[in-house]
Amino acid sequence: MKYPVMLVSLFLLAAVRGAAFAEPDPSSPAGIRAFADWLFQEKEYVRAAGEYYRLYFYAPAKEKDDLLKTIAHCYFLAGAYWDVIEIYKKLFHDHPESPFIEDAYYDCLLYTSDAADEEDSV
Repeated sequence: MKYPVMLVSLFLLAAVRGAAFAEPDPSSPAGIRAFADWLFQEKEYVRAAGEYYRLYFYAPAKEKDDLLKTIAHCYFLAGAYWDVIEIYKKLFHDHPESPFIEDAYYDCLLYTSDAADEEDSV
């Protein structure tokens, strides 16, 4: 009788440890976030922006403006200034009460200037 109890205990311990160290499902919001963060760390900014945008559709409303700010930052680091402006337009339209609005307006002015300079040099 003692051995079946020990066997069940070991099985439960292994199951709990396996669940604790399991990676999130790649199609879940946590998995998408983990992959996007990894791409960002690897300096794959455009790909990271795409994953953060995918996460945007799963995010609760209170987090969406922060995700748009993160996406814009990814595009900025990639030098895709017009994409930054497009993302900020979405922020202005969809989240006019966001605490990031003031900074986004300033950034749009700055990035428009940078994008225009980039086009002039081509």
